[in-house]
Amino acid sequence: DSLPVPRLDALSASAADQIQAALEAALDNPDDAAAVGRYALVLHAYRQLEPADEAYRRARVLDDDDGKWCLYQGILFLDTGRPEEAIECFRDAPREPVAVVYEARAAISLGRRDEAERLLQQLLEKSPDRVDALVELAGIMRQKGEFVAAEELYRRAVDLQEGLAEAHYGLAQVLRAQGDQEAALAQLEMFEAYREQPWQAADDPRRTIASWEVSDSRYVEQAKAGVARSDFESAIEALEQARHINPENLSTL
Repeated sequence: DSLPVPRLDALSASAADQIQAALEAALDNPDDAAAVGRYALVLHAYRQLEPADEAYRRARVLDDDDGKWCLYQGILFLDTGRPEEAIECFRDAPREPVAVVYEARAAISLGRRDEAERLLQQLLEKSPDRVDALVELAGIMRQKGEFVAAEELYRRAVDLQEGLAEAHYGLAQVLRAQGDQEAALAQLEMFEAYREQPWQAADDPRRTIASWEVSDSRYVEQAKAGVARSDFESAIEALEQARHINPENLSTL
């Protein structure tokens, strides 16, 4: 009775089915933090934010180690314009890179750019290839008018990861500010080419949250990558995960 039940009438049939399946799993195990947390994640993915918030709170109460649910609830707070509460959650979460990046984003939304800059620089000293941190720090440098530093950071990001629309857009703005219109237009063309692609920065739940225990597609992509590098053992493992989530997908079989 303590689990929040969302309204499903405004959702597509497939989204409603996903939420209903997650709800039933949580109702079967109402004292299982993982079951309630997965339910919260599915609600969050389908923008049922109010019941998702309640479910995250319950998962955190149930879980002795609430770090994972604290991280995701912080993301929900940031999604709903509550950056102060988000920062509290990110600080309570394990100090993994993704939590630091999100704490910096929350600080930026509060106008505390110096704090965000410090967090991102400290993270990049330990993890210099952290693409989402590079893009966030580049944005701060661009807003401060430090265009040379911003350009370097954006270029590092696009060199590390193909298809990063955000980085190409930021780089275009920097080049335009520096008077290089031709190069700026070339970067805008790259932005237009990549803008429909999902964010691919490692461990970024902002864009991957919808596929957590909801879709088999991420495991299928992992399997394809494994086959491409002749790592058939990992490909089989990924396909088994995909089959576990969606046994009706005969292509994975």
